[in-house]
Amino acid sequence: VLLKQVFVIDGERTVEAVLRDAAKDVGGPVTVTDFVAFRLGEGIQRNETDEAA
Repeated sequence: VLLKQVFVIDGERTVEAVLRDAAKDVGGPVTVTDFVAFRLGEGIQRNETDEAA
């Protein structure tokens, strides 16, 4: 499922396509050994200040 997802850096290609291109660039196989899952919007810090005050 991970390989079919959209690559978050460019938002256009799949992870599979990015890995395939990386393998061509380095001249050998590229494999995913670990990954971190993020939820949509996770890590976004918002200030809770009232700008109108």
